[in-house]
Amino acid sequence: MAKLSYESLSDSSRIWIYRSDRLLSAEETLKVDNWLNQFTEKWTAHNQSLKAFGQVYHSKFIVILLDEESSNQASGCSIDSQVRFIKDIGAALNIDFFDRLHFDFLIDNSIITIHKNKVLSKIEEGILSEESLVLDHLVKSKMQFEHAWSVPLSQSWHRRLI
Repeated sequence: MAKLSYESLSDSSRIWIYRSDRLLSAEETLKVDNWLNQFTEKWTAHNQSLKAFGQVYHSKFIVILLDEESSNQASGCSIDSQVRFIKDIGAALNIDFFDRLHFDFLIDNSIITIHKNKVLSKIEEGILSEESLVLDHLVKSKMQFEHAWSVPLSQSWHRRLI
């Protein structure tokens, strides 16, 4: 099967976003995109192909989309295989994709990563504000990814944790 395009997936496609604890080099990004292509082409649930797409965004985030509307749905085992795949990438590149203690902000078209315990001090220093855009890696669909991945801190679930 040829690699699917992002555009070919329905707006309701399910999404998983894994954040890296560091920026990937250009070489690493190409390598991961290649691995993602191989994984999504072979990804199955109960021996049925899944219509999936994966790509690295901003040299930091692995994004995997699954079009459950026009193909099969993910199963527990298929999701487990995805998590193992991401852990394998992390082990191969010495990257942690499961750190949940840092928040990612989009400032001047750059990703700024800040430990959740330091966000309040960054607001006090004037580096961040309630209107700073924070990336919500818990979006559930392609549509949300496109329209609500970055939201003002004041409107995000992140605000409750700082």
